[in-house]
Amino acid sequence: MSSPKDLLERFETPDPPAGLRARSLAAARLAMAQPAPRPDRWTRLWQSRAARLAWAAAVVVLVLGHVALSMPPHPTTVRPGTSLLLAGSIPDLELAATVTLPRLRSNRLPQLDVTIRTVPAEPAGETMPRRDNHDA
Repeated sequence: MSSPKDLLERFETPDPPAGLRARSLAAARLAMAQPAPRPDRWTRLWQSRAARLAWAAAVVVLVLGHVALSMPPHPTTVRPGTSLLLAGSIPDLELAATVTLPRLRSNRLPQLDVTIRTVPAEPAGETMPRRDNHDA
């Protein structure tokens, strides 16, 4: 009987195909002889130092412009009890009309109207549908 060690010793790695080395070297020579492909537009932009500097300058200009425009021309002081309006400005009437809540009308909310007629309660034990319509 043979041991497992004897079985594994009989296995050998196969030899590579006969022309593999020659074909590989020929393909490598052909690839090296061809000119390199032209990089795409995004690669050229990324590798261009001038384009990166122009992008950085544009970002700096935009940030500085945002900071300059967001600062008020003169400092404002807010005293307690005063409205938060800038000096010389008047309230916007359109904004006030939009924000102001409309007055409650009593015909829409009958529980707020004191002139609502009262209906006497029906005796207990009878089930009658309600006759008053509050949404009318």
